[in-house]
Amino acid sequence: MNRIPEFWFERLNRRTRLPTWVAAVVFGTVPFLLLVVIINLVSGQPIVDLRSLLVSALYTLGVSISTFYLGRYVRGRVETLMSYAREMTTERSVEGSPLDLSKLSSTSKIGLVWLVVLGATIAVFTIGATGGTFESNLLGLLPFIPSHFILATLFWTFGYSMYSISRIGSLPMTLKPYTQDRTLGLRPFASASLSFTIIYLALATLIVSLGSGGGEILLHLELLTLVLYPLGLLLFLLPLWSLHRKLMEARAAEFRWLEPRATSVLQRLKADQGMKIDPNMVYEITAIDKIERDISRIRSWPFDLGIVARLVTFVILPLILTLSGRELIVIFLGR
Repeated sequence: MNRIPEFWFERLNRRTRLPTWVAAVVFGTVPFLLLVVIINLVSGQPIVDLRSLLVSALYTLGVSISTFYLGRYVRGRVETLMSYAREMTTERSVEGSPLDLSKLSSTSKIGLVWLVVLGATIAVFTIGATGGTFESNLLGLLPFIPSHFILATLFWTFGYSMYSISRIGSLPMTLKPYTQDRTLGLRPFASASLSFTIIYLALATLIVSLGSGGGEILLHLELLTLVLYPLGLLLFLLPLWSLHRKLMEARAAEFRWLEPRATSVLQRLKADQGMKIDPNMVYEITAIDKIERDISRIRSWPFDLGIVARLVTFVILPLILTLSGRELIVIFLGR
């Protein structure tokens, strides 16, 4: 099985021999606190109050712990999927596959995402801020630079893992018979996609909740939510298209195989001028009808669409109601 290289934090954990949760504190929260102290000493005034400092420290800790555990989980799950795909592939190996799994843990790719996150954060929290001066808002962002790199690791891990599932699902495979599995053996790919998405959306909720500081959800957090959640749903759908295409092609191939046999029986039935149908022909018609119904039961998607509906209903809708609740009160009650 192809092994995916370790993430940057896994290498640090291995070298320092720290437990994962301790490493999250050391690499996630300690740099934030040190930068706060340094900036306070240089500027001569506190950039955050004690309550905001505690909330921000919890935020960096939550992001760090989530990312460190998620990265290890996703890397192992993708490797398992690749091994499963190799067992089903029509080729002897997938070494020549265009999929480069090593990019999942690429520090350089994470660095590019980090620059994007920094640019977006600076734009929203300084230029787009409604209070404070540009300089004070910028100083308030500087301590979060290390945690933004960890946040970029989270975004890249989720995004590339969904892309990886899509590419693995596109490999030429010998699918399982529809009599054994109506998803033709593709359910594990969809299951991983759903698991990654639920984890991502839960972490997005954590980020927004901690960022709100337990108070009202601010405009920039609402904007962040409007980006994080639709992005998660779009990436959730990405791997499903290749799996959907495989299922549709397999169903069409089975119908093409059945069509000439059904046509032959129909022609013989029409050519028979007798009032009674040959019992053997009845058996053939019954068998063809049974096969046709079995083929029709091949799923269009690797799992029931009801799961997607529940995902949207129980994860997205409550968050939207939470975010819009304050605005609805202002509009209807004038408070």
